[in-house]
Amino acid sequence: MVPLPDPRQGPLPLLLACRNLSVVCLVLFVLFGTIVLGNVFPLAIASPLWQLRVSLALINAAPIPLAALALLHLAAELDPEDPVRQRRRQISARLAVGAVLGLLLLVPLQTAAGLRQSQLSSNAQTARIEQAERKLAALRRAIALAPNNGELNSQLQKLRGPVLSPADLDQPLALLRSQVGAALDQGETQIARETMAAPTPGRLGFLPDLLRNSVACLAESIGFAALAFRPGQSVSLLDEWQDLWLSRGEGRARRRQRRPQMQAEIDYFDNLSRTQSGPADPERD
Repeated sequence: MVPLPDPRQGPLPLLLACRNLSVVCLVLFVLFGTIVLGNVFPLAIASPLWQLRVSLALINAAPIPLAALALLHLAAELDPEDPVRQRRRQISARLAVGAVLGLLLLVPLQTAAGLRQSQLSSNAQTARIEQAERKLAALRRAIALAPNNGELNSQLQKLRGPVLSPADLDQPLALLRSQVGAALDQGETQIARETMAAPTPGRLGFLPDLLRNSVACLAESIGFAALAFRPGQSVSLLDEWQDLWLSRGEGRARRRQRRPQMQAEIDYFDNLSRTQSGPADPERD
């Protein structure tokens, strides 16, 4: 049986565990920063693709600082006499409030970035198709208007069309036109096939990813709120939300209970006013 260490010979195992937890917290925070910085640079703030990349990195890496924050709270609870750990927990708990707000803001930000990126992808695909169609139309016009083989070859080179060999140039113009036209028909068929096979980007194409990331943001924000403390508050931000929700629920319940009583009072005064304003005394007539 392993004997217990003597407290007089060195730090207690509990204190050693607290120190190890502090080291693990530092490592997790550094790992989180490395992941986020790797996705932030190079900067392209105006690009929706950059915004989506950074948002996804923050969402996927958020459990790392959340675990570090939980370990930091645990270390502070295990060693409440250490002022350094208590100060670190206080600072991290206040910073967690910003993390909660940031995660909640990521939901509309990534929605807007996803809409913009979807629109840009759709416009780029449409532009590529239109450019290919214009090039094919220009090549067909060059084939139809070329007076000889040399002029046809020159126009094809200028438009970056099919390359003609010296043997092709020795053929009659009509045969050369038919061969080049057949090559253009094959290219047009290939373009149509690739266009049909390519997925058409739509505004709702990113909806599954958006829902998944939004649920992750809400879950992570709740986790940070459980460990976040606003300045001057003795309860966590999550407890404040729960108290606010319960107080509003109690207020709605009281209003529902008062509604029949108020209606009864309204009916009473209504009947009373009708009684007082009844028909005139017939003796006056």
